[in-house]
Amino acid sequence: MEGKITKEVSKKIKELAIQYPQAVSIGLGKKITNGVDTGEFAIVISIPKKKKLSELTSSEIIVDNVTIENEGVVKVDIIEETIIQHLGCDAFCGNTAPGSNNAANRATNQLMQGGISFSSRNNTKTVGTLGGMVKHVETGTTVGLTNNHVSINDAFYTSDRDINNQYLNDAFPVNRVYQNGESGSNTPVSNNMGVSLRYVPIHKKSTGIWNQVDAAICSIVQSRFNINTAWNQIGLESILGSTAPPFASTAELDLLLTINPRVYSSGRTTGPKGLMPECPMTISAVDALVTSIGYQMQNPTQANLSDGQNSPYYVVCQFDRAIKFVKPNNDTPDSTVPGCTNPIFSGDSGSFLLAELNGTIKIIGLCYAGSSNSQGQVTTGVACRIDDVVQQLGIAAYDPDDILAGTLADPDSIIYITEPGTSDDKIRSCDSKTYWQAGFTDTLENQCV
Repeated sequence: MEGKITKEVSKKIKELAIQYPQAVSIGLGKKITNGVDTGEFAIVISIPKKKKLSELTSSEIIVDNVTIENEGVVKVDIIEETIIQHLGCDAFCGNTAPGSNNAANRATNQLMQGGISFSSRNNTKTVGTLGGMVKHVETGTTVGLTNNHVSINDAFYTSDRDINNQYLNDAFPVNRVYQNGESGSNTPVSNNMGVSLRYVPIHKKSTGIWNQVDAAICSIVQSRFNINTAWNQIGLESILGSTAPPFASTAELDLLLTINPRVYSSGRTTGPKGLMPECPMTISAVDALVTSIGYQMQNPTQANLSDGQNSPYYVVCQFDRAIKFVKPNNDTPDSTVPGCTNPIFSGDSGSFLLAELNGTIKIIGLCYAGSSNSQGQVTTGVACRIDDVVQQLGIAAYDPDDILAGTLADPDSIIYITEPGTSDDKIRSCDSKTYWQAGFTDTLENQCV
């Protein structure tokens, strides 16, 4: 097996998810034997806790290998992994990752660039990270990219929500994004950096639909934008040099496990990561299914959040095509075995995942989740593929040499339409214009006819 993502590999991973519903994650990775990365490609199935064979029911016994069309017999590796969680944090999560060099990421009143602390007025419960600048293809304008759970109050499709419950949307009141979000709703207005523009809604698991991305874009105020520096990532200047990183191609993303590149990221909580002599970062799995990850739906108050999984507003979702990454030990930099902790942490949601591909640093994903070991230490990060974000959100890589790179989106130009009932359509066409779903309203002020 070459370690490349193919339709046959993806099909087999989906089949295994049905066969083993107890799995936390299933993806293409490398077999680990006695704590050592063997370098052999394998289907990696993670479960909450390994048991002795004598303790397993027949349905819990996982096969040693599988046959994949055009690939032959492929080994199956079983690892322990706790439930995967999205990693926004509340406004008081603070500097919770020990040893983090994140002062620059959390500084206030700075220009927009990747890695800064980031939130929105409509979503004051969550502080995350601005991934960076991107191009909105439809208009050619420059916008910011982060996770939807960082900037959107309730990012579910309205078809998944209760129309008789609380009305929440991203349009009213105006959802202003700001930096930094350390003080929650008390953050001064002077820290406003733009307006949330659009997002990719997500489906709950009970629909049977797999999500691919957790992503949203926002406008940028002129006073926080510098065309020559907006593309940079805080703390990663030494590897980026003077060149804006492009997006990796689909072909490159399909070969990530084979290429085994150095990986980097800059987040609000953990700061810049992947730089030597600190612990390196590497890809541990690709085309991964995340079978159960919780999101808050409707009335996401702090009281409900404190209930965690016991909250009636905690809704389980599932994602596929994910990239998983870890921090191996310095003496085994190419290993997929977690050695150092915190490749991601609460508050890093929304940060870019970058990799060195053929001598060029490229953006490969958008980080949104992670999992911990039995000691509660975060050991694995999860990111959605950047080509999926491109396809589903209508963006392209930011290029400061683009003739439109200095053109910023005008939030006052946004037009809203309304329609009765609910919808599982991300976009609707009205009068030859495209409109994106933005939530509920209790009026029909501008119905599309």
